Amino acid sequence: MQSVGANAQNRIGDVPALRNKKITAIEVYSAAEVSVAPSGGTMIVAADLPKLGLTVINQETTEEFIRQMPLFNLNPPSNGGLIRAMDPTPVQFEKSYLTVFDTTGLAAAEKVCLNVHYQD
Repeated sequence: MQSVGANAQNRIGDVPALRNKKITAIEVYSAAEVSVAPSGGTMIVAADLPKLGLTVINQETTEEFIRQMPLFNLNPPSNGGLIRAMDPTPVQFEKSYLTVFDTTGLAAAEKVCLNVHYQD
């Protein structure tokens, strides 16, 4: 995350491999499932997942189609293995972001790992 200040919006950034793909589900993982982020950084702890919300922007309409969904809701191990499926939607990840709801215990160096399901 770039910033852990109250109400800070941390952009996800461009993901070239997902450009023009239709997203069908998004999962979030914490240090409880993934010990080290793919980038080598420290993963966010499971207890901090409810402190962040995900907003996802539709590529075609440029509107929010997921708005501030708590990351806890996107973590399958926290929800009985549930993966939240969605209608296939093209996403603008460079405009999508994480919002900080509660700054307690968060560190800017922590990473959030998204697992994105898609179809061509």
